[in-house]
Amino acid sequence: METSKKEKLSKRVAVYMSNDFDVQQDIYKQIKKMYKKRCAFVHEGKNELITMDELWYLRNIANKVIIQFMQTNKTKKDFCTELVEKVKSVDCWKE
Repeated sequence: METSKKEKLSKRVAVYMSNDFDVQQDIYKQIKKMYKKRCAFVHEGKNELITMDELWYLRNIANKVIIQFMQTNKTKKDFCTELVEKVKSVDCWKE
């Protein structure tokens, strides 16, 4: 069950970006790892943990998500509802 913001974001981005299970798992792990680093930066000032490659990865993901969302012509509510249902359809998430 999704409980934390980190879990929700990681799973939703993963299923939105790919229909392939292995790719979803990779994206899930990467986003989860980077969200943890983001929290360390925001709450503790630990910016040395974030690499340029990770910043570029996040920028690329954010661009793709925004462009794909804009092309759907769906309301935010419908989009989010479909995304939550898609997350539920994935049998398991590997840590």
